[in-house]
Amino acid sequence: MVPMLHEMYDGLRVEHGEAAPAWAFIYVEEAHALDEWPISSSRYHPTGEVVAVAQAKTVDDRAEAATHFADLYQLRLPVFLDTLDNEFQTTYGAWPLRFYVFEASTLGYKAMPAECTYSISDLWAAASAACTRTASAR
Repeated sequence: MVPMLHEMYDGLRVEHGEAAPAWAFIYVEEAHALDEWPISSSRYHPTGEVVAVAQAKTVDDRAEAATHFADLYQLRLPVFLDTLDNEFQTTYGAWPLRFYVFEASTLGYKAMPAECTYSISDLWAAASAACTRTASAR
């Protein structure tokens, strides 16, 4: 998934230049933390190891998990942390994974999963349309 996001990020910058959106990755609470709802899945782990992360008890715990994730997946996007009260997740329904397009601080698109996956082409279309509107407004 991360390589596809990088391709989309790069493609939008090439296609739309300065009108391309700013991107961010918000690290929210663990979906299947070792100490809450563990599953032994390695489905998306680049080394094939089982994902094993405890639920963050402190901001430092969450920062460490986010840094590990970003390093492991070679994430090139800026990473921000949700609060320990999970404000972003609660407000936007981000758990366990979601994609959004915001325009001028307004939610313009929220990807919804279908059959446990997301349409990257729908996300591209929403982001590209937002770029076009941004360029037209200049």
